[in-house]
Amino acid sequence: MKILKLELNAFGPYVQHTVLDFEKLNQAEIFLVTGDTGAGKTMLFDAIAFCLYGDSSGGIRQISQFRAQNASSKQETYAIVTFALDQDVYTIKRYPNYLREGYKTENKHKAYLTLPNGSIIEGVNEVNVRVKQILGIDFHQFRQVAMIAQGQFTSLIHASSKERQAILRELFQTHAIDQLQTALKEQASVKKQ
Repeated sequence: MKILKLELNAFGPYVQHTVLDFEKLNQAEIFLVTGDTGAGKTMLFDAIAFCLYGDSSGGIRQISQFRAQNASSKQETYAIVTFALDQDVYTIKRYPNYLREGYKTENKHKAYLTLPNGSIIEGVNEVNVRVKQILGIDFHQFRQVAMIAQGQFTSLIHASSKERQAILRELFQTHAIDQLQTALKEQASVKKQ
């Protein structure tokens, strides 16, 4: 998966509509996100994790905390991520739940996934299920391999070998090899008997 674009509006420190075009950076294959403390680096990762899975990258921030504190009551809070997987391009737009000044009802968490064929899947649960199908990993696995939050790298290092094996099996889709290995062990056991 390659992130192509990230759009934020009234999201964390990004009060104004902000578009980050990663396509030029993707050519470099690796790049550094740097800046002063409080500049919004972690919020970029939170926005990506929120778009994909409806949660923050570190699992610490509540999604109701994503609204920019300085946003006007007329501004909507949302994040949009566009990513490529193989030759397909997907776009996910999510609105966190938040309360705007002067409004009595809270805006609810909403999610929209635009598929490569242009069709749109709507609904938080529906989008969550489809993203897991598309990426082949759940949020917990994603956080361990793609979005290790500050200070949590050691948790991946110290994960049990069984947990790492499960994550890698999902990432590299080695279920067929695992099934073949099990079948060969069973045949060897039968022949040995």
